[in-house]
Amino acid sequence: APLRFEVPPRGFWQVNDGGTDLLVRLVADGVALGLASGRGNELPVAAHGAGREAGREEERRPVEEAPRRLALVDLYCGSGLFGVSLAATTSFASVLGLELGAEAVAAAETNAAANGVGALCRFEAADLAFSGRPPTGLAAALAPGGVDLAVVVDPPRAGLSGAMRGALRRSTCSVLVYVSCDAQTLGRDLAALCGAEGAGTAFRLARATPVDLTPHAARVETVCVLSRA
Repeated sequence: APLRFEVPPRGFWQVNDGGTDLLVRLVADGVALGLASGRGNELPVAAHGAGREAGREEERRPVEEAPRRLALVDLYCGSGLFGVSLAATTSFASVLGLELGAEAVAAAETNAAANGVGALCRFEAADLAFSGRPPTGLAAALAPGGVDLAVVVDPPRAGLSGAMRGALRRSTCSVLVYVSCDAQTLGRDLAALCGAEGAGTAFRLARATPVDLTPHAARVETVCVLSRA
């Protein structure tokens, strides 16, 4: 059955339903692709336009390829779109969503329960714009033991802070799926996450897919799949 979401009056939600569904498929598929790339399987490094044919191609690559013991951390989770949707695939042992606003966290908890994945998901408020050490909850979430870690980030137009980029590089995550609404900050963040400089292990960009949610506007959403080199 289709998933249903409630969004608080001041919450954020994409108004293009078809495009939002495609975003969810691309993120779910990206987890499997990133894990396969990290294990040494060859994946084409390319940018694909996301139209009807792209959507059909993505549907042929289900997230079930991911391992059973897989933890998901959903950063800037909002009302739980990605966390709840991916939890519903039953491919994850646990899902943790972090967001700054308490109202959005409450909505995400409600949406998880309403879609039958409340026991699998946990949502918490956290300062994701930190400039020093990561909040305790985030630091623990980015270095779990005994499971493969996938991280989804969907930041605002300002992108990731320098401290967040550093925390992700130092994390144990096997695959990072970055959903961006601003090409300029995306480029800056990818350079920092994939570059030779910086603490921790660099990522490798495996795939970038633009999604035009607002035709005739200057911006597009971009879903990037990053794996460990």
